[in-house]
Amino acid sequence: MRPLFWSLAAVILLAMFARGWTEDEERSLTCDPSYPTVCIPEYPPDLDCGEIPYRDFPVSGPDLHGFDADQDGIGCEFWPPRDTGAILSP
Repeated sequence: MRPLFWSLAAVILLAMFARGWTEDEERSLTCDPSYPTVCIPEYPPDLDCGEIPYRDFPVSGPDLHGFDADQDGIGCEFWPPRDTGAILSP
């Protein structure tokens, strides 16, 4: 059964390659589905907000990169950190 499965998978991949990848097909192979509106590589490697060009994007599913620190469903909200004007005492 396994050889048949792999043979079918190879035929499907060759057919997709021959006609060209759709954007959704390419995205499913390279982008982490936990970040549905941006294309961020799957973990690993571990990425930080300063290493990606996206801000304020939806996070749904496992957030292995840790972009949604406050777990409100929005990634990299406060990057770079905003100056709140608060005065910290020593």
